[in-house]
Amino acid sequence: MANDKTKDSADYRRSQHAMQNGDGESDAFARFTRDFLNEEIKDFFRKVPEELLPLPDDSPRHRIIEAARVVFAEKGFDAATTRDIAEHAGVNQAMIHYYFGSKRQLYQRVLITQMYLLFGTIAPKIDAKKSPIHFVVNFPLLIIDTLRDHPVWMKFMRREMASGGEGIREMIEGFGPLGPKGFKELFQPIYEKGVHEGEIREFDFNSVFQFVLSIAYASLIVDPLFKQVTNTSILEDETWKIRRPIWESILRSGIEPRKES
Repeated sequence: MANDKTKDSADYRRSQHAMQNGDGESDAFARFTRDFLNEEIKDFFRKVPEELLPLPDDSPRHRIIEAARVVFAEKGFDAATTRDIAEHAGVNQAMIHYYFGSKRQLYQRVLITQMYLLFGTIAPKIDAKKSPIHFVVNFPLLIIDTLRDHPVWMKFMRREMASGGEGIREMIEGFGPLGPKGFKELFQPIYEKGVHEGEIREFDFNSVFQFVLSIAYASLIVDPLFKQVTNTSILEDETWKIRRPIWESILRSGIEPRKES
């Protein structure tokens, strides 16, 4: 997805591409993965081109991406215009075309950046020393925790899914192992380790992976409907405080090995 138009100013290139830390890793990578507790997750992000990692707050591209996320979340892809995004970002409209090309390319960049930001927010809470079942059970709950803390991210994803998920399908195809397929490859060996060690029941992995992600995303997408029915929402702190441990218990009991009677 990255092309010549995604290059930033000379100052940004100097700070993000020319500067290296003592391990030969870029400042962008070091800053993003600073608090990660799992080396496998770090290894995944080592493969990601630097220009796709989260940008410094004062970068013009960062302002455009953040503005685009807000505008796409409010209006959806079709109704949003590059003029709207430029005004919200406080930049010239031509800068959007210079850095990203088209509105569709910008939308794809917002999608992949949000995925990286979401996983980057969760990663410091995934301790490699904890058991595989702890990871599998808490992964969807951490996604919900994070999206609850970032309403614009959640609204953006709701918009995308409500419109049919075409942008996500394009992202999966376009980014290959650097996108959701890569996260699946991260998740699978952790699950299989739990099966091998006897703390997780053996199921078809794709079924488990789909179920775990569905718990996270489907719960948030349909939450407005459940609020009408139950008059409660997992976006409310008190409701989530009650439901989170219950869902954790249900998930754990569902994948723990059955005890022989």
